Amino acid sequence: MGRKISSVKKVIGNTIKYYTTDIIIDKESESLIICDFKNNRVVQWPRQNGASGKTILSNISCFGVCTDSYGYFYFSEHHKHEVRRWKMRDKNATVVAGGNGNGDRAD
Repeated sequence: MGRKISSVKKVIGNTIKYYTTDIIIDKESESLIICDFKNNRVVQWPRQNGASGKTILSNISCFGVCTDSYGYFYFSEHHKHEVRRWKMRDKNATVVAGGNGNGDRAD
């Protein structure tokens, strides 16, 4: 299960500089899961001795991330007004809420 650590504007390491909106720690993989909003992706970055991160989801304006006890990650997609669910090693995320544009109606 992940643990929320902060909401920050920049994460700066040896080779990274992202416009991040949210970060959590994934204890299972010992890595950071980073919402890279400006570059429309989610990045996984090793916590220990990580020379580089990898893009795990593309084409997503990720604004927030959380996880559940089943190992799923939930990402809020800012521009499409939806929540996507994803599990480590899956290729794609599934829309589980929203996706109907701006507004608060269910239809």
